[in-house]
Amino acid sequence: MSFIYLFSPLSKETRRVDNEIGMINALWSGGGTLLVMLLGVGLFHESVTMSKVLGLSLILAGIMGLTVPRKERSI
Repeated sequence: MSFIYLFSPLSKETRRVDNEIGMINALWSGGGTLLVMLLGVGLFHESVTMSKVLGLSLILAGIMGLTVPRKERSI
């Protein structure tokens, strides 16, 4: 039952014409990784190392880079 709740927003986003499946997949997996790490630190008191902070910063920068609207030409 939880899969239905999890994949419902994902399937709704893929139906929109202006979204690319590669971008949606990257946002879904990157956002999930970020959320799981933050929950692990908050709920289970996992350690926060510099490499984790750097990795999460790169994930967040990638998510922001994918969602910023820009004008570009298709090949």
